[in-house]
Amino acid sequence: MNQVQTKADELLNWLNNKYGESKGTIFSSKLGKKYIKVLESHKVGTSVSVYCFIDEQGNILKPNSYKTPHKTPRGSIYKNEDWSKVCYQYGVAYINGYANY
Repeated sequence: MNQVQTKADELLNWLNNKYGESKGTIFSSKLGKKYIKVLESHKVGTSVSVYCFIDEQGNILKPNSYKTPHKTPRGSIYKNEDWSKVCYQYGVAYINGYANY
């Protein structure tokens, strides 16, 4: 999971640089048993939400709830060109968009 964590950190840096300042949020990660949970924390207030999940294979998954991801991958953290096609300002792409990779 170390290689996945390294790429997840690169994705976090990309999200913070691209969307963090304009939205007033900070993206961070929390390592779980099966997934890395990418969290979006607002600088004003205490609001924290799940932006996406990353599984052991490096797939980017849209959250179903705060604890569980949707099982259909939306993209991969290993394909940097996917990030702008999958990760939008307000969340991860829906299936009917780009996600048929």
